[in-house]
Amino acid sequence: MKSLWKGNISFGLINIPVMIVPAENTPERPQFSLIDRRDHAHIGYLKINKNTGKQVSNRDIVKGLKLASGKYTIFTNAELDELHVKGSQTIELQQFVRKDEIEPAYFETPYYLMPQNGGEKAYALLRDALERTEKYGVGLIVLHNKQHLALIGTKDSALMVELVRYAEELRDPSDYDLIDGKSLRPKISATELAMAERLVEELTSEWKPGVYKDTYVKGLRAAVRRKSRATVPEPKKGAVQARASNVLDLMPLLEKSLRGKRRKKSV
Repeated sequence: MKSLWKGNISFGLINIPVMIVPAENTPERPQFSLIDRRDHAHIGYLKINKNTGKQVSNRDIVKGLKLASGKYTIFTNAELDELHVKGSQTIELQQFVRKDEIEPAYFETPYYLMPQNGGEKAYALLRDALERTEKYGVGLIVLHNKQHLALIGTKDSALMVELVRYAEELRDPSDYDLIDGKSLRPKISATELAMAERLVEELTSEWKPGVYKDTYVKGLRAAVRRKSRATVPEPKKGAVQARASNVLDLMPLLEKSLRGKRRKKSV
């Protein structure tokens, strides 16, 4: 497998030669094309000057940032290239943190770290130390001309690097009045809360990610096969959706949910 990055992890005085490979296995999705329904010709786009309505050639197109004054500051590709963060071939672990300190919202993209020749023992040493202490190593890495905050952890017998968001990339819930708004502080009875907690406990089971499937891709592929065989496309009838209503009394729903869960367990 082709690596995305090759370099070293700096761990104290130890340098571990590693390479980064993808951890995501993104399934191939059917790709739609925009076509003219009359003859199925592909749709193309022209680059138009919005003032004159005339087409603009690529040599006359530049990148600009609009200022508060309404004017633009122009940048050439060469100037933008100079601003890119210069990639280092070393991930220096600047600190270690407990795994339970990192909120899930910070996680962005996972990758595997694989040892290069001669680095197997040091790789295993760091992996086992992180596994036993249940901690992440924190460092910075440049991928695709962008500097990322990274957490080095473990998954089974491998080291894994998780790209995580910077703090300023996450909105605070208070931005949406989710915490302090009076309208979002309804009175909940002790009985309602106890039944809700009971329902949560009854629905709690071991996490098995393989159980969950992307039904959209499967359905889309089936629809493509079905439509490709059909001589006359049949419009799909729209499902009638019931209007949502504000439920003021949660008790009947909680009771019904618990009864339904008990029946499933008894079957």
